[in-house]
Amino acid sequence: MKKQIDKNIGIPLYEQILEIIYNDIQNGVFAYGEIIPKELDLCKIYNVSRPTIRKAMDILVQNGNLIRIKGKGTYVSSDKKIKQEFTHIIQNFNAEMSQKGVSPGTKVLKKLLVTPDKQTREKLELKSDENVIELVRLRYADNEPLLIVTTYIPYERAPFLFKKDFEKVSLYDSFEEKNIIIKKAVRTFEVQKATKELSNLLTISKNDPVFYFETVAYSDKNVPLEFSKCFYRGDKNKFVVEIIK
Repeated sequence: MKKQIDKNIGIPLYEQILEIIYNDIQNGVFAYGEIIPKELDLCKIYNVSRPTIRKAMDILVQNGNLIRIKGKGTYVSSDKKIKQEFTHIIQNFNAEMSQKGVSPGTKVLKKLLVTPDKQTREKLELKSDENVIELVRLRYADNEPLLIVTTYIPYERAPFLFKKDFEKVSLYDSFEEKNIIIKKAVRTFEVQKATKELSNLLTISKNDPVFYFETVAYSDKNVPLEFSKCFYRGDKNKFVVEIIK
């Protein structure tokens, strides 16, 4: 690791430190998955203030070069991101991860029968007196949190789902067992900053970038059966969009 910076040139100190650490990662000085020195130690190494170090580190985290893990430290991000076809393929999570050579896992955080809010009622084309199953699942890839998804399902259209153990079975497979086929899904996505609650669940830092998806899935009879809100870790996923002319 280079320990000297030039305070007499016009390049801001945080940019010099950022470039040094980035080059050390690229050159193998810091290996993928390796913890890097604490901020106070970096202050001593480069003889700069902590805000200067923090600014450089924040940019490296935002760019996906580093990842902060609460209670552990800051690590060099893995160079392996999971390539997701979620944007143009309808497939259950377990099958998709298994095809990529990744071990999937699911933890159900909530499963309740609730009154939907206005947005959910409109997305699912529900009457005012209809309830939904609210299902919140934390999804894992190789035992590491990958995404969290909240799904709303019209109870009257699929009451059998309420008794399912979704840590063991797939939602889409459960539909198919009843000859209900998910034929179409409309998805929108954007990048957001992780909230404190979300960062705790996904073991990332607050304000880290996450991919946010909303999905409405329809049966082969064009009946909406699912409305989902999903947050993917920005440091562990990349998405493919297929366009055909």
